Amino acid sequence: MMALTRKWDDDLTLPTERLVIRAIYPSDAPLIYAAIMETLPHLQEWMPWASPAPALADTESFCKHADAQRKAGKDLILIAVDKTTGAHVLSTGIHPKDTGVPSFEIGYWCRASKQGQGYVTEVVKALTDYAFTHLGARRVQIHCDADNAKSAAVPRRCGFIEEGRMKHHALKPDTGDLRDTLIFARCQ
Repeated sequence: MMALTRKWDDDLTLPTERLVIRAIYPSDAPLIYAAIMETLPHLQEWMPWASPAPALADTESFCKHADAQRKAGKDLILIAVDKTTGAHVLSTGIHPKDTGVPSFEIGYWCRASKQGQGYVTEVVKALTDYAFTHLGARRVQIHCDADNAKSAAVPRRCGFIEEGRMKHHALKPDTGDLRDTLIFARCQ
């Protein structure tokens, strides 16, 4: 994986209208775990890591891994929290895709009680801008299951172009059936 143009400083935050996007710290495990448990049935439909249901210890390990990856300049695994309450709204990240190309992928999942309120679109717009203006990105992409209409709507709202559909690209986590993956991108 390519080294990031700029490391995500421990005290650096990215505010949006309603949220603060920030790094994940080991102490965030209970916050993230509560959001996972609230959203588990939805996550199990789309995310392979959600089946079987993770334990709190799994989330603690994930948070330590995310913290170490950020500090090493390898990956930006992030959360977005409510500006007022500090509550977890969604998990996201800007992931380097290629060692020789300034290309990143944005991933996301939103807490069940916060879905349908525009939070993911708000975060994707902010992270896309951050990737282009601070990380030197020339390409930002988003992949999602072709059957996940809500997830596919986000890049469309954010000005990404649907570049293609990879047929029978992966297995559906909940059924094991083959699934198609949509690829969206914005380039500079």
